[in-house]
Amino acid sequence: MKPTLYLCMNRRLGTQGSCAAGGNDRLFAALEREIASRGLDWRVMANPCMGHCAKGPNLKAAPAGPFLEHCVAGDAVQVIERLEKAGWPNSG
Repeated sequence: MKPTLYLCMNRRLGTQGSCAAGGNDRLFAALEREIASRGLDWRVMANPCMGHCAKGPNLKAAPAGPFLEHCVAGDAVQVIERLEKAGWPNSG
C-alpha cells in the first residue's frame, strides 16, 4: 500500500464546525505541494467524514499512522516532518 494521508473533506450545513469550514481544501493542496517538494512517494486522498467534525480538519496517515486533528494549511510542513521523524510509514 502506498503511504497515504486521508484528509476528511466533509462539509456540514449551518454553523456547525466541519473539516471543510476549517480549510481542508487549502490543507489538501499544501500537503500535496510539501510531499512533492520533498520527493516523497506518498499521496493525499479525499476521505468522507471521520467523525471528529468539531476538531477538523482531520487526517489519518495509513498504513498504521497517527490520526491528526486541528490541521490547517500552515501545518503541512510540520505534519510531514512529524510523520518522517516518527519513521512513518516504516514504523507501522
